[in-house]
Amino acid sequence: LLDRLPATRLALATGRIDVSKARAIVDATTPLSDADAQLVETRVLPRAPHQTCPRLRQSLRRAVQRTDPAAAQIRYERAVRERGVALVALDDGMAQVIATMPATDAMGFFTWVTAQADKATSPGDQRTLNQRRCDVLTDVAFRRLAAADLPTRKGRRPHLQVTVSASTLLGLDEGPGELAGYGPITADVVRRVSKDATWRRLLTDPESGAPLDYGRTTHDPPQVLADHVIARDQTCTGIGCRQPARRCDLDHTVRYPEGPTAAHNVTCRCKHCHRLKHETEWTVEQEPDGSQIWTSPTGHRYTRPAIPVLEPG
Repeated sequence: LLDRLPATRLALATGRIDVSKARAIVDATTPLSDADAQLVETRVLPRAPHQTCPRLRQSLRRAVQRTDPAAAQIRYERAVRERGVALVALDDGMAQVIATMPATDAMGFFTWVTAQADKATSPGDQRTLNQRRCDVLTDVAFRRLAAADLPTRKGRRPHLQVTVSASTLLGLDEGPGELAGYGPITADVVRRVSKDATWRRLLTDPESGAPLDYGRTTHDPPQVLADHVIARDQTCTGIGCRQPARRCDLDHTVRYPEGPTAAHNVTCRCKHCHRLKHETEWTVEQEPDGSQIWTSPTGHRYTRPAIPVLEPG
């Protein structure tokens, strides 16, 4: 990639810039034509040896926009269409929420949350500014979750779902709970959040950790069956699909009324996997524990195993 940036390659070879700065120049000029890339190189390289890498990246963004403003605007509009929020699970019961948005919106958001964090302090408060920013966001989110105007899904308001054994909840053991969409959380955290929670009973097989079946005969799954299937499947049961179960359709594997409305015949499928099953030559078999066997039009078989609601002790 340095072939079209001869001055950058020479600066790296002679030690005027390091690898991180050379990589920054290459990354910034990748969308540009050879001529425009060399023009950007000419503008930023004289100052690059004396700049930190973050400062160099700022200089590169300015030079790229100045070199071809129309193309920069097109790239910006394309990037805006890909804005979004993602949840990333980390170790030790932690997670990241990453929001990707236009820089003006991000600065407005960060300015607001910082001002709220400054307002949230009091004499004797030992929290850092970063910790207060995080607490402000958490407080706002949970207040909004308690609001009455949020839409329901599968008969339930938006909520956190934590699955835990009764023995852990009662303090008889320290088995971890399962936070839907994240994974295991410690028994202490489960008991702390349980103080403000509504709990529903879910019977599980003590050997496998799989939920036990309920039998039903109506087309639409009753709330207790819907809750059971969502808790059991956790995600869409399509091969490799990770769509959260609460955002999926509740689908009869064997079409109703040929197949019953029962846990061994109802499963969570996102709209794409639902259409794949009903509108193509793929076929699906469902086992009593909720596992799925998908067979492709070529006869290849793929298994989506059941995921234990709680790992067996």
